[in-house]
Amino acid sequence: MWLALALAPLSEALASEQDASEEIIVWGDRFARWERRWYVETEVQMPSNLRLFAWSDHQLDVGAYQLRAVLDCDKDIQLGRKSWEVSCEIQDLGLVVYPVREGPQDRVVAQQIDDTLTGARLQLQVSRAGGVPNVDLEDSGNALHRRHRQRQEQIRQLIGRAILPFHLELPEDLTNHSRWYEHNSQLMTLPTPLLSGTQLASMGSSTLVHYLDEHQGHYVVQTIGEGIVFPTGGSLELSSATDGSNMMDPISTPSSKYMLQMHGVALFDPESGIMRERVWAITSNAIASSTTALDPGLYRHSGRLALLNEADRPDVGDTWIADQPDAQGRVRPWVPLQATAPEDPATAPEDPAPSAEEPRPAGAPAAPGPATTPPGR
Repeated sequence: MWLALALAPLSEALASEQDASEEIIVWGDRFARWERRWYVETEVQMPSNLRLFAWSDHQLDVGAYQLRAVLDCDKDIQLGRKSWEVSCEIQDLGLVVYPVREGPQDRVVAQQIDDTLTGARLQLQVSRAGGVPNVDLEDSGNALHRRHRQRQEQIRQLIGRAILPFHLELPEDLTNHSRWYEHNSQLMTLPTPLLSGTQLASMGSSTLVHYLDEHQGHYVVQTIGEGIVFPTGGSLELSSATDGSNMMDPISTPSSKYMLQMHGVALFDPESGIMRERVWAITSNAIASSTTALDPGLYRHSGRLALLNEADRPDVGDTWIADQPDAQGRVRPWVPLQATAPEDPATAPEDPAPSAEEPRPAGAPAAPGPATTPPGR
């Protein structure tokens, strides 16, 4: 698998740097990848609960989730010589939610989120270098009701974790065995809670190191890096609403600081320069000075994205709640995402849907083994 390349020592690549060719790699339209269809799957363990709202009355506190989607992207508006606004339609979507606590309407809320996102359009600002500095839902600013605005923002946070891995900045001049640094990548940020109706950003600093090498007729970019980040709003707790409504307001509590570590591998077509595939894994540990260092809500983010051919129709699966009975009384356990890439692009399956265990009847014990282990809290 390509991820193993990033986890392996890079000594061989570094040792060959002195023999690197000075020939500059020339790629034409660096925005060409935004006129393609993509499959993306991601698993996120939240550092603090992500609160998803139904259209009315109900809510779902999410501790972790898996999201699989098919995106159809196209360049929309040129914002400058080095940036475009891109529109991506979510053609299909499947969502698996691991709730913090069980609620009677969890399935209803999750399905409403699915219904909202399927067919929706994302607005992305992208740069020539490969950055994705902004992700938004089309028409998300038109919601007038406070609850609906919060609902839209939390949905944006949910889908945004699937878009951030597209962010991989490349220098203008590339040669085989190139090495370059990227500081404060969007991928090395935390999802943040709402605070009195306002979305706050995470803060901190990070550095990624990218290595480009030719491998089996393709260019492989290996990435390693780390950083210290923290959400400015702290963790999510509840207080009485301040506006006289029946809503509950998130309040700021002391935040944990996280040491993030990232490993990833991306595969680029040597002729067009279009990224064909990327896998990534971000893990975290709360540093000693964190207020919740003894019982931290850890952040993990992993997944895979892949370029699709026009005929590809990957199965994203349905939307369901882990470890809760579905409408037929079946209980499906949480199965960690196996974000692996094929050993060679020619062997890539047309439908890169992950495998899952057979559902078990309600009340039956889970099968043994790590595949049934829920996200740690």
